[in-house]
Amino acid sequence: MKVLWAIICQSSAVDQETNNVSLFNLLEQVHVPEPPTGGEANEPFPVAPISFSIVALLSRTNLSMGESGKGRIRIEFPSDAAPDLLPDFEYDLEVALHHRIRFHFQGMPIKGEGIYRFLIEEEAASGQWTQLFEAPLIVSYQDR
Repeated sequence: MKVLWAIICQSSAVDQETNNVSLFNLLEQVHVPEPPTGGEANEPFPVAPISFSIVALLSRTNLSMGESGKGRIRIEFPSDAAPDLLPDFEYDLEVALHHRIRFHFQGMPIKGEGIYRFLIEEEAASGQWTQLFEAPLIVSYQDR
């Protein structure tokens, strides 16, 4: 699998007739109103009320050969905090040349200001994960 592109945006829509995707309000940087505090017992970090999506276009590694497998998105924080893993996803490029994935988030785990890296990875047959793409997002605290 190759990742042709991945975008962080506030929202997206897919046209029912053409299957074309529209991305709205692309995000390169967000300002959190104040450093979030606390967090739920089952959440490792406080969550900022930021609604956003990650949309990516996947392609076959070799256009003449089908493939399928498992991928995931991982968030690397600007601090030394452990990365946050999102649910794995399956991709099937046996028939289609491309496959689009969309993940929507109702909140974002926050662990300090800086560059948050959303990494798209693929699982190899050996079970090892390989990074294929990085989409950065700068997070800063808004002045009060």
